[in-house]
Amino acid sequence: PSDLLVYCIAEPLPEKRIPQSRLWPDGGALFYENNDTEDALLGALWNVSIPNHGHRDANAIYLAGYGEHLLLNSGYNGYGNASAGFPWPYINDTAESSNTLLINNQNHLEKGADGLIEGLITDNINYACGLADRAFEGDNQHKRSFIFIPPQNNVPGYYLLIDNVDNTDQPINLALHPASANVEVNQPNAEYVWNVKSRKKTDTFLTLYLGTEPQTVELKDGALAGWGKCFAGKYLYATYANAPIITVLFPHDSAHPKADITRTENGVTLTHAQNMIDK
Repeated sequence: PSDLLVYCIAEPLPEKRIPQSRLWPDGGALFYENNDTEDALLGALWNVSIPNHGHRDANAIYLAGYGEHLLLNSGYNGYGNASAGFPWPYINDTAESSNTLLINNQNHLEKGADGLIEGLITDNINYACGLADRAFEGDNQHKRSFIFIPPQNNVPGYYLLIDNVDNTDQPINLALHPASANVEVNQPNAEYVWNVKSRKKTDTFLTLYLGTEPQTVELKDGALAGWGKCFAGKYLYATYANAPIITVLFPHDSAHPKADITRTENGVTLTHAQNMIDK
């Protein structure tokens, strides 16, 4: 397929610039680490009210870092095409195929959400909150707070999700799709670690820590589609009785150690290698 860069690259090329974190009220958020190497961390929250080309993925997130795609959504391998043994309707029209929240295992009603309702970008924290009530029946409402803690004080960066769901007494489901089928369960119902090795020969990891205790956790197979590569990853599907739901997403490798993460009465505590503590 044609490369979209063909339409926007002109000569002479401008000087390179480090991308900056941005908020779009009708679109979502992109959070970048201030780092001009391929190891830079990147996170995105997708929330648009007029999706010209999209999936049922209100408030979906994406992560990259340390030279790898870390958390992927369903992707795309051409209109109508099955991928990695999964049919086109799963790829295109199923909310569970992306990094989303569902209520009572029900698909999102439409391809769209309600934009950002607030956000903040500073040197020490990036934050955005997306609203998605159009995706659910009746008065059900989903507010997703997506938070990036950039690297600082020799401590690696990481992400937080805080999902609030109002006006429902039904089960709440969280789907997260790391870019790998290689997963280890460090603590059942709490800590799950994926080894991502797609673009590099060395190991990169993404730990998902469930700061709110779920009722159940399933590890399912799901398609991750792309123009050049399609494969079945192993994704997390956690079910909760109520909200708010706190999830820590911690990328790590040999040069960026993972924090020790524990649940507390009011949330989570992260104890880093340098005895720095985040609560």
